[in-house]
Amino acid sequence: MSNAKNNGNICKKYSNNTLLFAVICDSAGMIIDFSVGNFRSIRDLKNLSLLAYNRKNDDLCENKIDYTVRGFKNSVLKGAVVYGGNASGKSNLLMGVAAFLNFALHSFQEIKPEEQIPIEPFLLDETSRNRESVFEINFIVDEIRYSYRLELNRTRVTHESLASYPKGISRNLFTRKYTGGSGNYSFEKSVYFKADFDLFYKVRDNVSYLSYALASNVDALMPLYRYLSSIEFISGVKPFQSATELKLFNNEPSSPKIKDFIKSADLGIRDIQVKKNPLSKEQILGIYGSKSSLYDENNPNHPFNLDVDFAHRGYEDKEYTIPLQNESDGTRKIFRLIGPLIDIIAKGGTLFIDEIDTSLHPLMVKELLKLFFSEKNTKGAQIVFTSHNPILLDANLLRRDQVWFSAKNDFGETDLYPLLDYSPRKGESLIRGYLGGRYGAIPFFESIEKSMDFRQ
Repeated sequence: MSNAKNNGNICKKYSNNTLLFAVICDSAGMIIDFSVGNFRSIRDLKNLSLLAYNRKNDDLCENKIDYTVRGFKNSVLKGAVVYGGNASGKSNLLMGVAAFLNFALHSFQEIKPEEQIPIEPFLLDETSRNRESVFEINFIVDEIRYSYRLELNRTRVTHESLASYPKGISRNLFTRKYTGGSGNYSFEKSVYFKADFDLFYKVRDNVSYLSYALASNVDALMPLYRYLSSIEFISGVKPFQSATELKLFNNEPSSPKIKDFIKSADLGIRDIQVKKNPLSKEQILGIYGSKSSLYDENNPNHPFNLDVDFAHRGYEDKEYTIPLQNESDGTRKIFRLIGPLIDIIAKGGTLFIDEIDTSLHPLMVKELLKLFFSEKNTKGAQIVFTSHNPILLDANLLRRDQVWFSAKNDFGETDLYPLLDYSPRKGESLIRGYLGGRYGAIPFFESIEKSMDFRQ
C-alpha cells in the first residue's frame, strides 16, 4: 500500500446499516479526464471526465475508486462508455487520444526532421483547417495528480506543458511555447523539475519535448512514461495485434487466467496450444524484400509466426484441434481481446476499446466489463469503450456518470455530452430513453426511406 491516506477503493453499500462491500486497491495510475479539440470531426475542445458524480446512497460504488492523495480527494471511475450513431465521431475521440499519446511519447523516435506531423484537423471550416489541434490529459501517478497539454499543427508543436499538483495547487514543471520563426520557442522550467535546461533547445519543432526527454533518460519523467505507455488501444475494425498469442507463448503470469477465461466462456474450448512456426524463405522475401539473409532456421531470431490451435470435444469424447483462423469471428475477437484486458486488470492501466460489441454477444460484453467493475480489479484498471448496444444501459452494470453520448450537428461537427445532462430519474429505463431519442446520439432514417424509390 502506498503512503496516501487512502489510495484505493473504499466503497460502501449500506443495507440496514450493514457494510456489504469494502475493497482497498493499490492503483498504479488512473486517468481523471481527457480532452480532444480540432481533430477529425471534433472541432471545439471536448472533454470526457472520469470523475465520479458524488451523491448520497451511491449505486454501483464498486465502479469507482476513492482517492485521497496529496491535495486530491475525489472518486475516479473505473470506466466509461460512449454511445452514438454511425459516423457520430465516437471513434474519432479514441483515435484522438491514441494519436496524442503516440506523438507525446514517441515522436522523437518516429518523426524525421523533414516530416510533417501526422495530425488531422477539422476540415469543414477555413478557421479550423489552419489552427492547432489541442489535446490534454489529467491523471494520477504515484499519488500525484498531473496535467499534460499539447497544441500542434502539421508543422510544429506550438504549446507543450506539464503541471503537477503535489499539494492541490498547480505547479508548472515545464512549458514550451512557439513564439514565431523557425525554432523560436520560449521555455519555462520549475526548480522542482530535475532536468537539464539545455535539452529544451535541442528539441525539433515537429516533436514533443516529452519524447525527447524520455529518449534522453530524464529520470523525473520515468513514472509518467511508465503509466502513459501502459495505456492500450484496441479497434473493433482493425485487426488485433497478437498480444494474447505472445503472452501464452512466453508463458507470462497472465497465461493461466487467459486459458481459464476462454475455457469458461461457453465456446466449447478445452485447451489452447500456441506453437512457433518459422517463416518460409518465400514469406521472408515477401515481407523483407532482398533481406534474404534473415532466412536461417537455426538462428534464434529467425522471423516466425505463432500458430494457435483450440482443442474441442467431439463425438465419443474425442478431442479435436481447430486452428484460430477457422474459429468464428466472435471466438477470435474474445481470444485476442482477453490477453490485453487481463493484463491491464492485473497490472493496472487504462484500456481504450473501439466498438467493443463487434462480433460479441451482449452477455459476453457484460462479463468482460464485470472484470473491471468488481473487487477483483485491485490495481485501479480503467476501460473506456464505444458501443452501439443499448442493453448495457439497463444491465445494472454501468453508473449514470459512466455513460456518454456523441452526435454530429448539421455542419459535421461532433458533440460529446454525458447522460447526467438529462438528469435521468432513478429506475428510469435508459434503453427506452436512448432508443426513443431522448438523449440524442441515435441515427435517423426517415430521409433514407424517402430517398429510395424501387419502382423505377
